[in-house]
Amino acid sequence: MLNRLAEYAERKGLASKPGFAARNLHWVFNLSSDGTPLGPVDYCTVQGKKRMPAVVAAAPELPNSLLHSGKRCHFLLESISVVFNAPAKPDEAEKIEGKNAFFLQTLKEAAGAEPKCASVHALLSNPELREKALQMVLQAGAKHIENISFSVDGVLLLDLASWHSWWTNYIASLQKKPAGSVRDVDLLSGDHCRPAKTHPAVAGLSSVGGQAKSFLISFDKPAFQSFGLSQSANAALSELSARTYVDALNELVRQPSTCTQVGDSFVLHWFDGNVLPADDPFALLEDPRQSDEIDAHIRAHKLLESIRTGNRPDLANYHYYAMGVSGSGARVMVRFWMEGAMSELVERIDQWFDALQIVQPDGTIRSSIPLHELVKAGMPAHESNNDSGSQTFRRLAMPLLGCAMQGTPIPVSIAAAAVERLRAEAVSLKTGESELKLSHRPARMALLRAFVNRFMSQKGASPLTPVTPDLNQQSPHVSYHCGRLMAALAQIQRAALGDVGAGVVQRYYAAASTTPALVFGRLLRGVQYHLGKLDSPLARFFEEHLGEITKAIGGSMPATLDLEGQTLFALGYYHQLISMRQYAKQRNAERELETNN
Repeated sequence: MLNRLAEYAERKGLASKPGFAARNLHWVFNLSSDGTPLGPVDYCTVQGKKRMPAVVAAAPELPNSLLHSGKRCHFLLESISVVFNAPAKPDEAEKIEGKNAFFLQTLKEAAGAEPKCASVHALLSNPELREKALQMVLQAGAKHIENISFSVDGVLLLDLASWHSWWTNYIASLQKKPAGSVRDVDLLSGDHCRPAKTHPAVAGLSSVGGQAKSFLISFDKPAFQSFGLSQSANAALSELSARTYVDALNELVRQPSTCTQVGDSFVLHWFDGNVLPADDPFALLEDPRQSDEIDAHIRAHKLLESIRTGNRPDLANYHYYAMGVSGSGARVMVRFWMEGAMSELVERIDQWFDALQIVQPDGTIRSSIPLHELVKAGMPAHESNNDSGSQTFRRLAMPLLGCAMQGTPIPVSIAAAAVERLRAEAVSLKTGESELKLSHRPARMALLRAFVNRFMSQKGASPLTPVTPDLNQQSPHVSYHCGRLMAALAQIQRAALGDVGAGVVQRYYAAASTTPALVFGRLLRGVQYHLGKLDSPLARFFEEHLGEITKAIGGSMPATLDLEGQTLFALGYYHQLISMRQYAKQRNAERELETNN
């Protein structure tokens, strides 16, 4: 994993040498060469409701091990509090004053290499000018914690290379090399190294349980240490190697194209080559309806065909990498790691969309169903908007993402949760509420179809037995036809009596989907009463359907149904319900046409 992150950092030009790192830049303050303050420039861009800072790919950074004294800070690019000696809170005054003194000292010493640093030093060392500049920055809307740098006569100091050698030598002068030989082996490079005592922080995980600064590799507890080694010597990485993998993680988290929030975790993904957003298969999984106007399934299939036929040899040779990360206090938690050939990933996503194909209430077939819709199929409604729901979402979403990417069966626990929610919502339907919007909503049925087909395939079922996206009167599954029978009986009651409050579905669905033989005998005995209230054409239509369904069931109705059977029951119910409602719409349209003529 660290090697893949290092390769990504190298490809993106991150962490080229010690003392430099990708860092956020919020503001730039302009001044003249004589130290006269001119005013600030906002370097942030607005994305939605957030202000996103600019990123300086190779900004000066004091190594983490040298910051621990509390009296040191970074060079040229620091927080407004430190640069202007303006603590946001009274109890920070002593610490901020010490850091400000260090900031001024580095400017003074760097002036020998870059004279424009002397102009910044002149401004900040003059209390009157410094206060004037601070007020200009705050009036522009800046916050004390935001980072600021300087431009002199229109030249941004961060863009100059004149101070780079001085900065590298300055850092070396601060570092105290331990006595003795270098015996530790760098986990990343394989070279001998002196391990970095502590590693840089990963930023941006506060929305997924982390802190403003979280750490992937840290050994602050005896339980994490071995062989008498302390801190990061337990996983030796040089300062440069540590900076490299952290810069890669920070870049991946920062970019919307490589980072997607899934519940209380981030899913990071990248490739070992240049993949355009239009060719990124992950975008199809995350929210296919918004990825493009063209159906995501069609796009995935076209991408797969272009790779298979050799029209896209570049993509055929690429590999993908994906990891799930979240925070736990100051620690970075790696939830999963996946890697493989991009061609295999595209093929599995195409198969995933095939598995998700399901008929919609309007009779069309849809397969491009977003991950979040599938996850909510197994979540209780009251968990959708709280912290517990965020954790539940992640626990359901991560395995589903793995199923899509690796072609594995959907976990039984997820299907069981979806069936349980379906059953609970079916029996609690109120007058006028539609099963197709609640209990048997399309995303849930797509998930259950994908589950049962992959489950049966794993058991070695015949290729003739998969459940189709829509009604299949020739299905060999008796439990599927039992679900169809339930839907037919419900529709007959509704056609005969209208909405009757607690109807057949509310009263009998839960029992019929688990013990059909116990329930259907009673329901079938009462159906003639309902058929007698219908006009002849409609009664004949329902009688024909009942005859066809009972013939498909045969003379032996199952006594009990396991999870596979309950899933097939739900799909049969759903398919039959849509088929009958489509017939009813067609019949109403024909009647309206006859009336108008």
